[in-house]
Amino acid sequence: MHPRRPDAQHGIAVKALETAKSRSVTSFSALLGVLFIWIVYHFYQRDLQESGSWGCEMSWMSPSYQLVEWQDNPIPRYQVYLYREQGLEMESSLIGHPVIFIPGNAGSYQQVRSIASSAVRQYREQSSLRQGTTKLDFFTIDFKEDFSAFHARTLSTQADFIRHAVRRILAEYNHLPSSERPAQVTLLAHSMGGIASRLAVTVEDISSSVDAILTMSTPHLTPPLTIEWNMEQIYQTISHPIRPLLISLCGGISDTQVVSDSCALPSTLLSEDDGFATFTTGIPGVWTGVDHQAIVWCQQVRYLIAKTLLQMASIQSRIDKLSIARSTFLGDYSLRSSHVDTHSFPITSTGMTVIAEPKTEDSHIDLAVQHCTDKCRDIPLTHSIVPRPRNTNAPFPLPGEGVKRDEKLLVVDVGPRGVDGVLEVHTDSHRIIEAGSRKVMTSQTSTWRADDSSRNATSLTLSFPKCRSSSLLVHKVRTILTGCCDGLRPIIQHVSIPSYPFQNVTSESRSYPNTKSGQSIFLHSHVESIPFQTGESTASGVTLRIIQQSDCRVEQLQISLDTFGILAKIVTRYRMTFLSWPLGWIAVVMLMQLQVLRRDGRFPSFGDGLEQVGRHWLLGCCVLLGVVNIVQACLGTTLHLNTLMLGTIDLALLPLVIFMALWTFSLTCVAWFGVLFTNASLRTMVLRAFGRGSQESNHTINTHPSRSVFLMCLIMVLVYLFIPHQLVFVVSVAVLWASLIWKDRIDISDDFGNTILFLMIFLLPFKATTLLVWGRSLWTNWQHPLSIEHNILYVGPAVLLTALCAGGSSPKQKNITIQICRMSLFTFAIIAFSCGSRWTWMLLPIAHIVLLTLVGMIW
Repeated sequence: MHPRRPDAQHGIAVKALETAKSRSVTSFSALLGVLFIWIVYHFYQRDLQESGSWGCEMSWMSPSYQLVEWQDNPIPRYQVYLYREQGLEMESSLIGHPVIFIPGNAGSYQQVRSIASSAVRQYREQSSLRQGTTKLDFFTIDFKEDFSAFHARTLSTQADFIRHAVRRILAEYNHLPSSERPAQVTLLAHSMGGIASRLAVTVEDISSSVDAILTMSTPHLTPPLTIEWNMEQIYQTISHPIRPLLISLCGGISDTQVVSDSCALPSTLLSEDDGFATFTTGIPGVWTGVDHQAIVWCQQVRYLIAKTLLQMASIQSRIDKLSIARSTFLGDYSLRSSHVDTHSFPITSTGMTVIAEPKTEDSHIDLAVQHCTDKCRDIPLTHSIVPRPRNTNAPFPLPGEGVKRDEKLLVVDVGPRGVDGVLEVHTDSHRIIEAGSRKVMTSQTSTWRADDSSRNATSLTLSFPKCRSSSLLVHKVRTILTGCCDGLRPIIQHVSIPSYPFQNVTSESRSYPNTKSGQSIFLHSHVESIPFQTGESTASGVTLRIIQQSDCRVEQLQISLDTFGILAKIVTRYRMTFLSWPLGWIAVVMLMQLQVLRRDGRFPSFGDGLEQVGRHWLLGCCVLLGVVNIVQACLGTTLHLNTLMLGTIDLALLPLVIFMALWTFSLTCVAWFGVLFTNASLRTMVLRAFGRGSQESNHTINTHPSRSVFLMCLIMVLVYLFIPHQLVFVVSVAVLWASLIWKDRIDISDDFGNTILFLMIFLLPFKATTLLVWGRSLWTNWQHPLSIEHNILYVGPAVLLTALCAGGSSPKQKNITIQICRMSLFTFAIIAFSCGSRWTWMLLPIAHIVLLTLVGMIW
């Protein structure tokens, strides 16, 4: 073995330096992309720690499940079980009101156990105290933990099974007299189970057999994955009002699997008389965000759900059922009148607030307020319940515990008819802590300071109209307190102002008790201005309510925009952007490659094209996207352009569009270097296993086009009869990748093949999700697999490209085919950037057209 000559070593060093220089923009962008990933992940974790922390007490139960016999089950893959709490439910026959639990994506039928167990125990306690309580019979559907969020056909099959299950379960009560048989069931659904439930009740006879649908962390507005047209069709089908009551409980920031923006309910779907949506941070007795899976077992939540279902089952009126739900989850109920214990307070203003704490854990409230001068008159009042943790030094919510049911305050607002006389508060259930004036103030600056009138206020409502409102924004509030704050500290409550589509139907609030001087709290709302949903530019501001005592008051409050909090919000809201916009950049790079092919007659490597785009086109593309966003903001309200780009029509968020453009380009560079590294690693493994091949062996991989056509026809027949087309696409990617690695072994560079491979790799997520559903269905029950589409039109281009590239074909310098291919790529890039974030499913059919035009280039 001869040593390498110095001049040869110098030549290699020079070549390496030239390569590094030629990849300077791409390399810098890749490093920038990795840096962005670290920064965004850091602030995402910080956001979860500061704003998304949740405190749920663990629940316990003794579950058992009885299979419901079903000889003519129309969908044998799925089953229905009856839940029974061991040691408490010994009945052999069904006599209660049926409740059907619908699990979500990959959810288990056993998730019903937490709520069902709480309902059984509450029924035992209530039936011993009073008569008229109706028992609940919990049924649960076993969907074999199928991935319903990934596959629309699976979701439709589940909805069809729910319809049959409703009829089958009602038939279980045929042994009862006709007057005692339940005529309706209640659907209790988690996650995507709520969408399956709403789809099931679109059939008229099933709709009349369901009295209410209670959903937990269900994405009602948009699908979690927008890569299927069939899923969009399902959401279009359920976008119309339904007959059953619809109640949606949302977990808020703590839910990292489903963006709680889509958990809201719009007024186009239901009115105030048909249901509502609310967030767990504002539910009295809960007051905490809840994780996506924890919402079915969180003690505070499951207790209230079971309590509500028990009360609703005991009455028949639709209005009364809704009233019960509103009283439990919104605190919207009438106060009882009592004249047992009377407290008198001087009237200091025409708006007064009374703060009281409960004497016991009993949920009822006996309280009345009168304005007394020469005689006493009842005056109207409004009330709310806020948390008051006993441990003022512990974090809120307390992890693992949250807030106990008796750790709360009753805040009553009244409007006396004048400032003369006294205010008399009659209550037997509460102890009065303080009563004072109520002030409403507006701050035109970001800093508010207390004056003489506000320092004496027990309740203070502050509005900051110049603060922008969006579910993408986070505001930081810093408070300065004055006085002796050893006891009750001020309670700050952030009341979200829903944008127009969600007013009167969706509510959200969050309380911050135990406020300390100098402490910063972070405000965020899901319902103010939602990307892809709100078709108007809203700047309604931020509204805060402060509940305070005279010995500890808020002296100063400063609000500012938490810029880095925006980075935390884009992680879950723009998942599809991280798939669609890199595809747009790939199309732009391929346009650059075709330009070089048309001009010089050679097809450059994808790395060269990526570098040239970074040098010459990146800035122009970012400016173009910014201009499009400006046009979208100006015309978004009139032309309904709110679903394009990033779904924002607020010019203040223009930097976000530029940032996402740069970041997705950087991620494309990172992915390209990842493919190069993988290729190098695989090539090393192949060389160690087989050694280096000769140049003559290149002739053995050539394939005649007629053989490719025959192979494609054979595969299309197999797809039409047996296998899903997604499997063929994945196999095509694997075959193409293997052929390129084999070419690298014999030192043959295939720039066109590597470009096609990179494009097809980014198309894999569109195929892999459906393939995952199909494979898992075979694994769990091969006798009854899920139905998968066999679209042969999605097979040909990928198979032909793979066969031709593996056979050594290269693109031809034909102007007509190049122009056609450029047009398809240009269309693909426009759709990717403009519609890819929301209407991601549009990219797949256009991508197959692009693959077909690429076949024409090398045929």
